[in-house]
Parts: sequence; structure tokens; C-alpha cells
Amino acid sequence: MIKLNSTGIANIKAHYGNSDNINWTDDAITGSATYEITKAAATISLTPDENKQTSSWTGNEISINPADFVPTITTDNGVTLTVSAGTLAVGDYTVTPSPVAPGTYQVSLTDSGIEKIKKAISTSENYVWNNTGNGVLEIVNAKANYQMSGSGETTYTGSAVELPMDQLKDAISSSNTVNGQDLVIPELDVNDFTWLVELSLLKLLDLTIKNLLTPCKLVITLGMYLIQQMWVLTL
Repeated sequence: MIKLNSTGIANIKAHYGNSDNINWTDDAITGSATYEITKAAATISLTPDENKQTSSWTGNEISINPADFVPTITTDNGVTLTVSAGTLAVGDYTVTPSPVAPGTYQVSLTDSGIEKIKKAISTSENYVWNNTGNGVLEIVNAKANYQMSGSGETTYTGSAVELPMDQLKDAISSSNTVNGQDLVIPELDVNDFTWLVELSLLKLLDLTIKNLLTPCKLVITLGMYLIQQMWVLTL
């Protein structure tokens, strides 16, 4: 409610003054008016472009990093509102569906997370709050690294040299672990390797391991009576 105070009434009287046609009495100016201030709108937002986390598959449920999912707040009154770092914790977000397998997951705020944001803003009672959008958690395939090392030799016989399967199997190893377990190297046989030999004194062999989908090279040095073999697998 708004009313004229004594200063306002005096200004009106002074402006018009008293005359033959106007005679101001003490109660000549009365009444009041109303003026309403409505609450402004505030929207809490998460967006896939601004709020994204990428993690490698572990075999377990991936936990989000709250620092990657700090929401923005927009208002319709031009006032800037911000969410301070550390306001939200892991439990203030929900991930849909359960983030275990490689893929893309939606990250949104829980009701408790929204309430935390409101409590952190001193003027929150002056706003009508809305929540929109979601962030993204992307789980990518874990990287598998296989190494191959060692050397072997065989005596020249004039016949085609057979792949030394036992030595090749022993030469392949992996240092990767998933969920605390070593990656298992599959059983390989002669059909998993291919010889590609060039006609030169120093020959290169491209060795393709089908099961591992990883290329390596086998170097063969030809002597008069001895073929020496050395293989090294690197990524």
C-alpha cells in the first residue's frame, strides 16, 4: 500500500494554491494505492556442452566428479546468481541409467541438490525456482595394451620356416588390469599370424594378431646357414 505523506500533500497544495475556486482543507487529500512486487524467475540448468565427464570403463559403477557438473542459474531480472564450488556433492546428482558399461548417461540434480543451491543463495525466497536440462557422463572402452618382446633362432634347412608358436605365445604379455584382474591373453595358433616377407637381405615381417587386433613386426636377418628372428610389439 502507498499513501501520500505530509510532504507530498504540502507540495500538491503549494502547486495549486488557494483561490476563489479551490479551498484546501486538512482532510481534502485522502486514500491510498497498491503496488505489488512479484517474485522473479530463476532457472537452474545443466547442459551437455558445459557439464560433461569422460571416464574409462572399469567394470564397476562410475562415480561422477561434481566439479564437472556445476550448474548455471539464469534469472529474468538481470541479477547474476552463481553456485559456489563445493556446494554440491556426489549424492546431489543422479545418473540414468546405472553407469557401468561403455555408453552415454544423463546426469541431473536431485531434489536435495536443488535445495542446497537455494539455501546457498541469500535471496532465494525472492525467486520462483525451476530446474532444467542435464549433463552427460560418457564411459569409453578401457584401453588394452599388449607387449611383445624376446628373440629366437632356427637353423637354415632350405624349407619354409615355421612360426615358433611356443616362443611367440610366451613373448606376448599385458600389463593392463581391469577391476584388479589381469587381462587374459586368448589362446593363439598358427592361423592368428601372417608372414609377409620381402625379397631383401634384411626382411620385415608384419605379424598380425587377429585376436588382439594389434600389429607388430618380426625382423628376420638372413645368414648363409642361420636365420635369426627378433620380434617386438609396440603401440
